[in-house]
Amino acid sequence: MAKNYTKTKRPPTISGYCCYFRKQATVLCFILFLPFFAYSAKVYADASLIKVKGVVTDENGVPISEAKLYPQVFFVFNIFEDNLHLADQIKTLAQTDSNGTFSVDCSNRGPGVLFFVAAKKLTKLGVFRSSREDLEKVHTVTLADSAWIKTTFKSKSTTFNTFTIKLLYQETSITGRKSTFDFMAVDYILEDALDSISVNIPCPSGCKLALKIVGDPQQNYSMDIPSLKPGEVFNLGTQLFEPKRKNNKEPPELQINEWVKGKPTTLETLKGKVVLLDFWGLWCGPCIQKFPELVRLHAKYSKDGLVIIGIHDPSRTKQDLIDCNPDRLNMSAIPFRIAIDLPDAPSFNSSSGAIGQGKTINAYGITKFPTTVLIDKSGNIDSYATPDLEDRIQLLLYGKKLSLTQNVSHDILLIRLCLLGLVGIAIFLGIKVVKYTAKQKR
Repeated sequence: MAKNYTKTKRPPTISGYCCYFRKQATVLCFILFLPFFAYSAKVYADASLIKVKGVVTDENGVPISEAKLYPQVFFVFNIFEDNLHLADQIKTLAQTDSNGTFSVDCSNRGPGVLFFVAAKKLTKLGVFRSSREDLEKVHTVTLADSAWIKTTFKSKSTTFNTFTIKLLYQETSITGRKSTFDFMAVDYILEDALDSISVNIPCPSGCKLALKIVGDPQQNYSMDIPSLKPGEVFNLGTQLFEPKRKNNKEPPELQINEWVKGKPTTLETLKGKVVLLDFWGLWCGPCIQKFPELVRLHAKYSKDGLVIIGIHDPSRTKQDLIDCNPDRLNMSAIPFRIAIDLPDAPSFNSSSGAIGQGKTINAYGITKFPTTVLIDKSGNIDSYATPDLEDRIQLLLYGKKLSLTQNVSHDILLIRLCLLGLVGIAIFLGIKVVKYTAKQKR
């Protein structure tokens, strides 16, 4: 005869209650804090946006309709057609209405946002900057006929294959602090190499500019342009270009005006170490983007003899770099030496603090920023701007490229071992808890 078994219900345990309420509390906290997280994200997004308002007029104060706002560095001058046109990737940020007014939202976490305003066919240009300091300001932008920069470049010993001219917008604050913004790039790609080239560059009137010219091979000049009147032609005359970089292995000694971070040093005293010189500028976006990589290389290889020195051109002072907006570059977080180059003799009437110029910069023939120069333990130049920078550093430090395992620092290996140990302990305790719970249910 079959026996009837009745299932007895066990009384709930304290651990069961704790597990149940822990799950419910987790879900409840998530539901309660979800609106807070969403609101915080919205506030953060709104804080990084500014609304720029303004009105565009002609020289007589008459509003101009259908004028367009553009971002920086997207104007291109066609040398063959002798006109200014927009690059293919250009996007219109805003357009004025019938009253000449405009409104545009844009991100702003740095020193400001630069805008360029142009009438139809780009015959009249204007430029202005907006920042968080003037959120409520209604900007008045006056469009006027373009000014022109005219010059001829010649070279006796080489020919031009490519030729790039950049115009930089300069602004001085009430405190005397200078800010520089890229705004127009003029690229010339020549069908045939030339030993002479004449240029006629349009630019906005009524603003301070800096002109930077880069030729190939290894030629670089820059100068300040005064505020020009509408239609004015600023003639620089004929300028002579010569190759700057010498093909030798012995590096020129550093000629430093100010040391911003780290103890002063010389290349002579650093013999026996691998030295990485990073030529950079606060006005150069790619230079700023490269700093996290340099910080990583310093943390990984400085103990084994790598010395990194960042060399800034004389267009900024030590205090400028220290007071830099932390959102752009946090100078206190940089662990290696930073120095300001010594001003060079003025190049074609440029100021002593010209952008991209300096005694050390010119001695090394630097024409592009950022540029890294590696110097080996013997004190000789190993390479310029090598794409496999870390591999070269390893070869100079250890005589070989490290394997994947060797490439991981001891600190990282120790952290990984600790994490593996914690995971092992957690798994062990989890198994114990499961066994104990199963035993209790029997």
